[in-house]
Amino acid sequence: MINRIKTMYDLCGRIEHHYSHHSITQRIYNFKWNDNWESIEKFREVCGRFKIDDDKHTRKNNPNYKGDFHSHINQLWYKDIKDGFKDGDKVVEIGAGWGELGRIILDDYKIQYWVIDLPECLVMTAKWLSDNRKDLKFKLYGEEGNSDDFDIILQPPWDADLPNVDWFINTRSFQEISKEDVDRYFNIIQDKLNVGGLFLNINRFKPALNYYGVDDMPYDDKWITILDKLAPYQEHKIQMLLKERSV
Repeated sequence: MINRIKTMYDLCGRIEHHYSHHSITQRIYNFKWNDNWESIEKFREVCGRFKIDDDKHTRKNNPNYKGDFHSHINQLWYKDIKDGFKDGDKVVEIGAGWGELGRIILDDYKIQYWVIDLPECLVMTAKWLSDNRKDLKFKLYGEEGNSDDFDIILQPPWDADLPNVDWFINTRSFQEISKEDVDRYFNIIQDKLNVGGLFLNINRFKPALNYYGVDDMPYDDKWITILDKLAPYQEHKIQMLLKERSV
């Protein structure tokens, strides 16, 4: 039991370090895609059996959490895409952070919201969203049950069992992971997105180091551009691209 509690606090410390800083650190994206990673069990323990400290990990009580800032930015992005959603949509966000954008969408629409992210990030997403939407049913990675019976489903990328969906969303994380991993994500997106489905891609148009810029990402020829504009924040480097999946 002592080791399990220590595991929980070690993991919480990593989460706190990550989310208490403005920028997303590269190290959090360095896990291997096909790694079984012993911390999957830790993730299940933390999510399902332990309580993360409310005083440290909620937007209300954490003085270092820039939730108001990120909420504002998500609201600005959402204004441009709001009318593209409808009740019943299946929406996948890859790298959802706190889950703030998902919460905004869920406040307006009865969607099924999938989050694909690293386990320690999923812990944070699950905790924050469950605090803010206690009325919704969550399915954590490794838990039993038909996904159709849940409102929010959280999975790591190496074991994401997705249905065909209506939306994919990525905001400011494809710009910070390897091209190889972005290619893997695009294989999933282009396989699982319904015809007529939408992909919101908000990332740098000027790639850093060996990463993709938003226009350089590996789109196949089955896309129609719906929206292409500078993002309403960091216009000097962030582009907002909305594409529709065509036949």
